[in-house]
Amino acid sequence: MFEYRSSVGMWDPDMIRRGDEFHLFHLQGIELPAGHPDQNTIGHAVSRDLYHWTEQPVALRKNEAGAWDGGGYGHFNVFEWSGRYYMYYTAKSGRPGDVWDKIGLAESDDLYEWRRYQENPILVPDPRWYESPQDADYRKAWRDPFVYHDPETGKFYMFLVGRVREADKQVRGCIACAVSEDLHRWHCREPVYWPKRFHDLEVPSVFRQDGRYYLIYHAPYLGGPSNYRTTDPYQSSGIWYATSEALLTGYSSPEDEVLLSRWAAEPSTVRMFSGRSIAVDGTRWLYYWIHRHPVGSDRSDRNDCVFPPPKPLLLRADRALEVGYDCGQERFASQSILQGPEPSVRQAADQTGGTWRVTGVALVGRAQAGSSALVLPQQCAGGIFAARVTVPSEGRAGLVIRANEQGSDGIAALLDAREQRVCLEMLGKDELIDQRRHQMAPSGTAEIKTVFRGEFIEVYVDDRLRLHNVRHVPALGRLGFVAMGTEARFTAMWAKSF
Repeated sequence: MFEYRSSVGMWDPDMIRRGDEFHLFHLQGIELPAGHPDQNTIGHAVSRDLYHWTEQPVALRKNEAGAWDGGGYGHFNVFEWSGRYYMYYTAKSGRPGDVWDKIGLAESDDLYEWRRYQENPILVPDPRWYESPQDADYRKAWRDPFVYHDPETGKFYMFLVGRVREADKQVRGCIACAVSEDLHRWHCREPVYWPKRFHDLEVPSVFRQDGRYYLIYHAPYLGGPSNYRTTDPYQSSGIWYATSEALLTGYSSPEDEVLLSRWAAEPSTVRMFSGRSIAVDGTRWLYYWIHRHPVGSDRSDRNDCVFPPPKPLLLRADRALEVGYDCGQERFASQSILQGPEPSVRQAADQTGGTWRVTGVALVGRAQAGSSALVLPQQCAGGIFAARVTVPSEGRAGLVIRANEQGSDGIAALLDAREQRVCLEMLGKDELIDQRRHQMAPSGTAEIKTVFRGEFIEVYVDDRLRLHNVRHVPALGRLGFVAMGTEARFTAMWAKSF
């Protein structure tokens, strides 16, 4: 349930709906030795609710050695038109000296049996606009196709990762484009988005909502300083977006371009990748994969990728995008372990000698210097924990999960009013796990919510997903509250366990 992984390891998902079923396709085989028949193949899983997945037979295996796509696959896109399914995929030959990706096509009538198109490859970069193999540097870019049908023109447009022909090599990364009228014959056209700040981009996708186009892409960390120029000073690589009034031109970054990202102080730690979206019954859902390798003082032998439950992708009144909270997961959190300032909260507060107190329906904690944690007797390995928190402008406060009895160890999700950010850190260890810019309301009040399962931790502020990260240890502990350098007020507190 919840996080899905294939039996041989997975990454780079793409999803399509057929009737009542969701079909998840993904690259797989990263854990298998070279030469294994399932190494670097395209896997397949099916779900009816986006939480429970059943693995299916391999969708597409590597072609025979020496073929144009015999060297394995990159990212791909499954597109449906008139009852037929088209899988546009990235591949290379694997032949010595041939390191350039090309785009191929496989077709299916049922999403299970796939046939390679006889005239593959169908698309290579056009040197009028895009970098040639002779002029490229260490990382080539012609991959990750995504197909969009434009109802206004009747044409199909493919968005993919490319690099412009003439510019400094550190900032050539662009979203390339091709056009087709029959889904088989494709012709390159000029780039639709060249932000002039990335070596290359990854995994583009486009959708239209309320008369505006949204281009989601991944900004990968490649070791260059240009990757840090984002609208959030705390984040670097991740799933970002741009917007435009037109499909093929005019894309620009919004005030906050980050949908999900990773703290910039850990630049080489890839945490989530390949964000795309799917529309389901009037709601658009963002999906991606997440890597669960340990970082910093964390310890685990797990070092693979999984597919977490998709998240609702919300459009605000100002037409900005944000990732929301999926209240549907609460049906799996059946046991209530905290509801308001119940006797366990009052008893814990009474034992602090006045540092914490219950006043009516509120819990108030004070720590004018340093920090003070109120640890409850409730233990929880996985669940949902939420409260409304009021934090004065000079302090920080939030929720604690997996704490020890003394409150000297655990994981804290904090609202930082002074620095205008939300952060996830190790309690009592001065170790930051993740952080993101967050503009607090003038009242200093917001609801903070943590959803934690196994090593995965999500932090929401007013039902907006701000952080999604991994921490393996501690794996079990108590719930609690923390105030740092301020007097904080907690109301509407509740917790349920999975």
